Amino acid sequence: MAASTRQKVVLITGCSGSGIGYHLAQAFRAHGCRVFVSARNLTKLSPDLDESFDKVTLDVMDEGSIQKAVAEVESKTSGKIDILINNAGQGCVGPLAEVPISKVAQTYETNVFGLLRVTQAVTKGMILNRSGLIINISSIVSYVPTPWAGVYCSTKAAVTSLSDVLRMELGGFNIKVLCVFPGAIRSGIGSANAAAFEQPSDSNYANVKSRVLQRATWSQCPQSTNAADLAEEIATAALKIDPPAYLAAGHRAWRAWWSYYLPYWAKDWFWGRQFGIDEVGGKAAKTM
Repeated sequence: MAASTRQKVVLITGCSGSGIGYHLAQAFRAHGCRVFVSARNLTKLSPDLDESFDKVTLDVMDEGSIQKAVAEVESKTSGKIDILINNAGQGCVGPLAEVPISKVAQTYETNVFGLLRVTQAVTKGMILNRSGLIINISSIVSYVPTPWAGVYCSTKAAVTSLSDVLRMELGGFNIKVLCVFPGAIRSGIGSANAAAFEQPSDSNYANVKSRVLQRATWSQCPQSTNAADLAEEIATAALKIDPPAYLAAGHRAWRAWWSYYLPYWAKDWFWGRQFGIDEVGGKAAKTM
């Protein structure tokens, strides 16, 4: 059953390009919402996000930028943000024993700290209004972590934990939290992950570099779900009178959900074969 027809105000982070953020904006706009799209650099927004969308500069890693953006939105909406969608994020691939700590920190700054910064800024108004919905984009790998993506998986596990606690802590203010677990979704994240991967010259994983790159683009398979379809499913769930706490959607999503309950040795075996873990160690050879 759909919620009230009053136009809802939606703020979405991470709308650059034509990824999930872009499609979320289109989906919520199609449902009659007033959508504020945001990005660190507004010139990177798709030209398809025309004048029917409000645009605001927002860098999730910059506290000042966040406060300014939220104030700008609230000034145009009589202090009302009905739905916050924490979509901004980045990937990170590489063996945990070798991935540079600087990249780990940057990924956490964007995926975890940035999400919490924006949430803290927006919930002030939601608490005053005694209403609101926070949508956090997590991932199926938050509960089924895979080799070569430990940093990314751990940030998404943090997003899931934060979502659970926010749901409990904000419920008394009539603020709901929806945590989304996308599966394999067609987007540009795979090519971005692969391009950002740099293997040390003395890597102990030199012989499995192709496997790391395979993991970088794992979500981009022929069966991957269109981002537009994911966005529509999220919008439909979010605009119900009583939105769900969890939404798993997209290719591989439900398979990952039930595989969470497999014994650890079964998961180790499966993911090991999938991403070449059996080629590490005794069979590994350094390139000098």
